[in-house]
Amino acid sequence: MNAAPAPHRRGLAQRLSEAQATIEALLSGQIDAVVDSKSATPVLLSRAQDALRQSEEQHRQIVEATTDGIMKVDALEKIVFVNGRLAEMLGYEAQQMIGMDVSTFMSASARASMVNTFARRPVGQDTLDTVLRHKGGTAISVNIAASPLVDGEGQRIGTLGMVRDVTERNKLQSQLMVS
Repeated sequence: MNAAPAPHRRGLAQRLSEAQATIEALLSGQIDAVVDSKSATPVLLSRAQDALRQSEEQHRQIVEATTDGIMKVDALEKIVFVNGRLAEMLGYEAQQMIGMDVSTFMSASARASMVNTFARRPVGQDTLDTVLRHKGGTAISVNIAASPLVDGEGQRIGTLGMVRDVTERNKLQSQLMVS
């Protein structure tokens, strides 16, 4: 007498089939596995995840290699990201700047100018020539190109700023004008 397989046997057969498919994918190179450092269990990684890691590494290299400073601030003007160039420009370590208010690096008049410039145009990129203060107190002439960051509903959630040090250029222009 042939009885229908018990439900637990069907589930076991399905799991065995899935395990065999996973082993075949690992052996063929379609997916990779790494060991999770906390649980010491294997974690399967797809080629898409590998491509994502490579893309993230490429973008990180670009952000860190640029000669301009990059700053991301939230809607409350608190810094959530800076690249190494901006931190160097202002005399800080990048991690020290996280959570600081962007106005920390500006005089009151520079801050008012920035607010007025960017308030006029809440959407789209705008630029501003201003002065930032180095940690040691030195004034740094900069050009900031800022773009608002918005969520999926179009609400402003922050700003991305590209900061270019124009101190030397301004000095040269002043010398030329004197000449």
